[in-house]
Order: sequence, then structure tokens, then C-alpha cells
Amino acid sequence: MLYKFLADSVLIFHALNVAYIVGGPIFAWRYRWFRVVHLISLWWAFFVFAGGFYCPMTNFENALRFHYDPTTTYSTGFIVRYIGPMLWWDLTQKHVVWGMTAWTLFWTAVYIYWWVREKARSKAA
Repeated sequence: MLYKFLADSVLIFHALNVAYIVGGPIFAWRYRWFRVVHLISLWWAFFVFAGGFYCPMTNFENALRFHYDPTTTYSTGFIVRYIGPMLWWDLTQKHVVWGMTAWTLFWTAVYIYWWVREKARSKAA
């Protein structure tokens, strides 16, 4: 039972991490320091996905689930396993990689734009 509790705890932490990756720009709008933290997280997640790896939290959750009940492990990534079915989409890891690539490049461009605009405003003042 301990392994199930630990696996579910990792699952919740993983879900919060995904929410942070997706919702981080809300905080980046207000807090400039948060942009750097969010960019680091975005690019780390991008390299994990683009490299064809599974997130270490997915591997950790699966290891804990295996100790509890080997039939509860899964061979896909967290997003494909949990988020895809909630959205009624037939997601594959390839979709996740493309989505993460677009999300990372988009927010990198936005953060750079904000930074350049703020520098220009501070010079003009």
C-alpha cells in the first residue's frame, strides 16, 4: 500500500509540473524573474521529449507502481497516458514532442520580445 501511495504522490507532483509548464506564462507576465525559471523548465522538458526519453518522474512512478502491482505500469509517457484520455484525444508521443516544441519556441520568442521591449523602454526613459 505504501508503494501505491508513493506512486500516486509522484503522479500528483507530475501533474502539477505539467500545469506549471503550461500555465507558467501567467506568472511570467507579472514577475520578470519567473521568465528565466520558466524558460529553463521549458527547455529541459523539450530536450527530454525531443531526445526520445521519458520524464524521470514517469520512470519513478512506474517503478513504484511495479512494486505495488506490475499490471498498473504503462509504456507511454505521462501526457499520453493521463492527459490524452481526459481530452478524448488519441495522443502519441510524437504529438507530445511536436506540441512541446511549438510551446517552447513560442514562449521563448515571447520572453525575448518582452525582454527587448523592456530594455528599449528603460533606455528611452
